[in-house]
Formats: sequence, C-alpha cells, structure tokens
Amino acid sequence: MTLEAIYKGFLAHPSANVLTSNAAFNYIPTSTTISEAGAIVKHFHAQSNLLKKKNEVFNNVVEGRNSLCVESETTIVFNNGGGAYLPGIDESMICDRVVTIPLVCHAILSTNLD
Repeated sequence: MTLEAIYKGFLAHPSANVLTSNAAFNYIPTSTTISEAGAIVKHFHAQSNLLKKKNEVFNNVVEGRNSLCVESETTIVFNNGGGAYLPGIDESMICDRVVTIPLVCHAILSTNLD
C-alpha cells in the first residue's frame, strides 16, 4: 500500500496508529499547531463538526520512506464557524459558504504499517 493511499485513508477515518507519536499538524496561515497523534485525531473529529469537506483532489504527491508531501485542492463548506482555517470569524459571516483552497501537507506516517 502506498503512503498516499494510507494518508487518504487517514483523512477519511483519522486514527492515531497511522501517525508517529511525535506528529504535528500545522496551519501555517493561522499559526495553529496541534501536536501528538492523539490530539491530531481529536482535532480532525472536532473540525468535522465545524466544516464539511466536499472534495479533495491530490494534484501532486511526493513520497519518501515514511513521509509524504501532498499538494491538494480542497473544497469545504463552513457549517459552524471557521475552525482552524478561519479562527475567530463570526459564524454568521461564513455559515454555509463554500470555498476551494489549495493546501500543502507534509505527513510523517508510522513505519509499522503493512
């Protein structure tokens, strides 16, 4: 199984066993950082209450031995605030708004995966 497939599986169903124990997730524009695999999974579940991902297209993927870098085009709908993408924005300003944004993600995945 490729790292890209494993990462897509993680995005669909976040699980801490896919990530390294010292994993970190960073939103560069907002300086939001979530550290540790368990906290990242909790964060993904919390984000699913705030926004819905309608579509995600991986435009470019570079894989290393246990890491990958993904450039994607992601379409989301804000349901209940801006989440980590737009923290502090009044919900009434963005509720039900659909946006398509480019994302770059670097993920270091557990090497224990088969």
